[in-house]
This record gives sequence, structure tokens and C-alpha cells, in this order.
Amino acid sequence: MWLERLGLVTSIAVLGCSQESPAPSERDATLPQDIIVQPADRQSTIVDVPPIETIDVPSVDASIDASSDAGFVVDAIRPPTLTYWHDTEPIFRARCVTCHRPGGIMAAMPWDSYGRVFDFRTQIQTAIVENRMPPWPPSSFCGPHYQNDLSLTPEQINKIRDWVAMGAEEGSPADRGERLTPTSHTTLSRVDSSLALPPYVPPVTEEYRCFVMDWPGTAAQYITGMQVDPGIAQIVHHALIYKIGGDPSDPHYSDFFDELDRSDLAPGFSCTGTTGILRLNLLGAWAPGNQGADFPVGTGLPIPPHTKIVAQIHYNTTGVASLAMLRSLVEAHPIRLNFRLDDRVSHVAQIRYWTDSNWVLDPMAMLIPAGSRGVTHSYTGFLRSGTVYGVSTHQHQLGRSNRLSHITTSPTGETTESCLLDIPRWDFHWQDVFWLQSPVTFRSGDQLRITCGWDNPTSRDVSWGDSTSAEMCLGLIYYVPDGS
Repeated sequence: MWLERLGLVTSIAVLGCSQESPAPSERDATLPQDIIVQPADRQSTIVDVPPIETIDVPSVDASIDASSDAGFVVDAIRPPTLTYWHDTEPIFRARCVTCHRPGGIMAAMPWDSYGRVFDFRTQIQTAIVENRMPPWPPSSFCGPHYQNDLSLTPEQINKIRDWVAMGAEEGSPADRGERLTPTSHTTLSRVDSSLALPPYVPPVTEEYRCFVMDWPGTAAQYITGMQVDPGIAQIVHHALIYKIGGDPSDPHYSDFFDELDRSDLAPGFSCTGTTGILRLNLLGAWAPGNQGADFPVGTGLPIPPHTKIVAQIHYNTTGVASLAMLRSLVEAHPIRLNFRLDDRVSHVAQIRYWTDSNWVLDPMAMLIPAGSRGVTHSYTGFLRSGTVYGVSTHQHQLGRSNRLSHITTSPTGETTESCLLDIPRWDFHWQDVFWLQSPVTFRSGDQLRITCGWDNPTSRDVSWGDSTSAEMCLGLIYYVPDGS
């Protein structure tokens, strides 16, 4: 069986919004590689988890009664009237319209005009006050600062909340407030190479499908940015993009996957949760909302000639009424892989998974019992010295929180844990790579820890698995080892 020749795989996903994304791929893409197998410090507990992080926004009184010495009440003192054009339009334009506009990933809720914002004003007020929008999962209390932070300041949250409470007046465009610098997730600055997957509609509700494509390059280059256009995003759970081959010592290696491809009459071949292939390197990934990005300046992932690209697509067609109609849409909008390329880079990077191999090998090692709350599992291992530029995490639908930590040990044996990424309120539909403003250096002996928490309200035990109904706990890092 060919499956016996394939290794383990893990499914990952990622996301965010993008300013001025190229029109066909305004939806999502990019990311990270190799499961670390080494001595581990594992912790699995069922505990009470602290409350979800919220922003404490002080109330603003709409009126203040004051009594004079004469005993009569004077008129209430009211703050100036807030208007759309002067006070809130600059915020919406800078933080929201990159997604909430016609053609954006939130086109069903466009907020690019006063009338449209007014129609959604109560939903906007609730989502912003509850810190659910804009989608910026990282905790503000975690140590590092990230590029392209989409979160609102407490003052901006106050302003939108109070504008709605005061009646959401429009005001005059002539009184437009000061423009804010737009902040959004990065996107791919240019496309130097593009690969389209063959159109495919799964015959079952859920399927993992692998597609093998020849890399078109004839010389060694570096991928310095990547974007995955999922085509019809509603049926794609996630996409993982790998490279294989390019190894002169094993000229037949890529032929093996071509044979798998030819053995299936339909495009691609079935690869249920099994793309962890020998010598396989992850180039990127897509999950709902991810936009792709240029990689950090001076870094890139090597891509030699004679390489094969393997795209694992996790399809889920739940809720699709007409497969015939879906087929025509898939043919018109294929999944497309877009790459930025450079001939040389200063530092050769890699994208790495960070998880406990025992969770993958033993379903009971990461058990989340039926009806449980506050279940946590963690894994700690040594990371080779180098520099971390970007971080991400991945869980499935039952995930509640996760955290990546950098652990250092002093010459006297004292350990210090520093936060790299803390997601206190996990949302499967809002995932992304978070690029550090200042890269973090790992020295010899430093460790990386991933901790995940879950609530399982179902009547079944849940453990590690590829399907959406199972769970995962993955850290991902964009990383340059020393000496690369």
C-alpha cells in the first residue's frame, strides 16, 4: 500500500484581512514545517481556565446633573455630538474596510459607506465592545509586538460605542476627521510564478486530496512570499503546500508521487491525513481569512529546479445544495498558488511545526474527555539555536486557548518563560501568521513550549486527528537556524 510509504501528517490552518489584496485572492493563504520528535516535557491536566480576556472600556456618561446652591437643577452637561464623517469614518476606513467591502472577504457586510455602516450599527457596536472585531486574536498582554496590528485602542472603541449610543448621526463629508494610517495584514507584493490546481469536486462530504505539480523553475531560487487563492473558499477547510524532490541523490523520489497521481482516474489522489512525506518540506498553508504575505526581508525558502509541488486540500462540502453548480464554479475559479521569487537571500529560512509526536502516534496521549471543561495539554522541547521571525498556532473547533512560550535557563539554573504568542480566545475562523516586529533569538539550550486548552461539551471523547471533529495542538514558526 502506498499509504504505508507515507508518513504522518498534520493539518494546519491560518488567517486575517488584507489591505488592497489582489482581486482574485482576497480570501486567504500562507505558512509553515516538520514535526519535531525529541525528548519532551509533556503536561496534561484538567483545570479551571482563567476567564477569557476582555477589554475594560470605561463608560462615558451621556449627561451629568448638577445642583446649584439655590436648590434648582441646571441643564445637563452633554459631550459634543459624535458624527460618522468626523469621528468614526476614519476608524472604519483604516481598520475595517480592508475586509468589509464589495469584493472583500466580508463582502456580505460592506462598511464602506454611511448607509451600510448605519444598517449594521448595533452589530458593530456589540462586536467591537466585546473585542471580537477587528479580528486580532493575540493578547495585548503577551510580550512581543507584532507587525500590522489590527486591534483598536480603548479610545477608538469608546468613540464607536458612544457614536452608536448617541444615534449614529452622519454629519457632513466636509467635516471629515483626520485620516488614520491603514493597518492590515500584509499581502503578496508581486507574483513571479503561479500554479493552478486542476478543478475537482469531491464525491463525498469530506475528503483529503493531494495534487502533484511540476515546479516550473529551471534554476535554484528562493520563495520570498506566498499566497494561496482557495478558489471557492466555502468548500475548502484548509490547504497545505509542500515541496518534494530536487534531491540529486534520489532521482526517483518524485516519480513515486507521479505514480500515485496516475493511479487515480480523477485529478490528484486520495491522501487522508497523510502528507507527512519523507523529506517533505512545508512551503505554506491556507485557512479561512489568510491573505498571504512577503516573508521577512532577506529571508526565503529554497526551491531548487526539478522540484515537485504537492498541495493537500481538505475539502468539506457540507451544506452544498448542488454539486453540478459547484462543479461549474470550481472550473471557473480554480485553487491557485502564487509565489514571489528571488535569486538569492541573506538567510535561508524554514517553517516548522511544533507539537508532541506522541499526540500524533497515540490517540489517548492528547485526550479531551466528553463533557469536560478547561482541559490543557502542553509540550516543551529544545529548539536549535536560531532566530524566530513569525509565529502561529492551530487547533480545531473545540479549542479555547493556546500559547507559545520561549523558555531560557540562566547559568545558575533559573528558568524564565517569555510569551511569544497568546491566543486567549481561540477562533478557528480567524487564524494567521503573526510577524514579530523584533525577531526573537533562541540560543543553545533554549526551549519552545506549546500549550492548548479545550472545552468539550460533546458526549464523545476527542483526541488528535485530522478531521474537523477531532482536535490538534500545533505551534508553527518561521525560523532561520544559525549558520543557514
